[in-house]
Amino acid sequence: MKAKIRVYGKDQNRTALGIVNAYLTLYPNATLEELQKAFPYSLNPTGTVKETIAPISETVVKPGEFFEKPEDLITLKSGQKAALKYLWEKPNFEQIKEHAKQFGIEAVDVLETPPFKEGSYKLEVVEEKPVTHHHHAAQGGVVEGIIVEEVIPVVEEVVIIEEKPVTHHHAATHHAAPKVVKEEPKKKSCNWLWWLIPLLLLLLALLCWKKCSDDKKALPDTEVIPFTETEKVDVYEPYWDKRVAEATVNEDGDLIYNEDGNLIGILINNETINFDKLSTEAEIYHFIRSDAQESGWIVLDDVHFKFNEVNFTPAALAQIQHVTSILNTYAPKATLALEGFADHIGTTKENQVISNERAVATKNHFVSDGFAESKVTSAQGLRDTERLCQADDTPVCRALNRRVEIKITK
Repeated sequence: MKAKIRVYGKDQNRTALGIVNAYLTLYPNATLEELQKAFPYSLNPTGTVKETIAPISETVVKPGEFFEKPEDLITLKSGQKAALKYLWEKPNFEQIKEHAKQFGIEAVDVLETPPFKEGSYKLEVVEEKPVTHHHHAAQGGVVEGIIVEEVIPVVEEVVIIEEKPVTHHHAATHHAAPKVVKEEPKKKSCNWLWWLIPLLLLLLALLCWKKCSDDKKALPDTEVIPFTETEKVDVYEPYWDKRVAEATVNEDGDLIYNEDGNLIGILINNETINFDKLSTEAEIYHFIRSDAQESGWIVLDDVHFKFNEVNFTPAALAQIQHVTSILNTYAPKATLALEGFADHIGTTKENQVISNERAVATKNHFVSDGFAESKVTSAQGLRDTERLCQADDTPVCRALNRRVEIKITK
């Protein structure tokens, strides 16, 4: 069947959610039983609930198996709410993509989807209008009017751009009729608002700057420890498992860590910079001050990646710069090995490529920040072979696994 709706999703799970909501766009009166019949359990036979789509009364007792956030629930015309299974690995994802074609739903590969500023998926609704030809006019086709509407999580309104049928009587003497486009009534201009928005953003930035400045002045528990060769730490202790115990992700998918509440000030380039005592920077600093000659694998806790990306956030770039400065200042002979990782979604080949790219890109940032390339002993990808979060079945879990680790040798 020719596509009536195309689905673009952030990842495999979100694309599957988009497919089900595309079905409801085409069949808005569908009941839960009809929806379950349209998307049977055989499409994704994982987990303990024996349905691909189940009422929320059955899903709330099985956390982690279904889309559970209110904005992700499926709302039927009757008002009944249901949830779609969350875990769509590659084989099952390919099944639902192929299955959806019979309803006129085409799911675009995740790797081909455009960047999402908000929302989790987009639906592209395609309407076709035939072109009529008479006498000796050339053979015709169809005209597509396409409107893309971002969906969170249901399409509420679709506007179609139409073209009037064009009739040809004598192709040599007549011209095509002009196109007629339906337009929404123009609203009154609000251009003055565009001047107000930058002023409000500037005011907000000034307030945030002042608050940060005040916070830095009020840090009574900051422990400033300028390093000397005679100061040694008896025990080198990794902090990672303590810090991620209550990790979450924000709306942008970035990791948020539980703060220790105590700070350590590290002197870098004659400036004292404060770090959480459970941060990567603090762990590296204490390792250097210890008698240990080789660290374990240290997680760069601010260097994490969105699905299928090798982009670095400002926090990630700042941490790489901090670690470079600490090593160059307090352990100038130290060498560095790097390993990159992916979550379990994707094929073995895809995960090998993306994890290797993450390791190499992180190495390049270390080198550009001043760490000698000759002191980098290796930079390799290990796919999802060593998961920090074994289940790898929630946004937090997968975000923790999309990471880079380093090992330092003095």
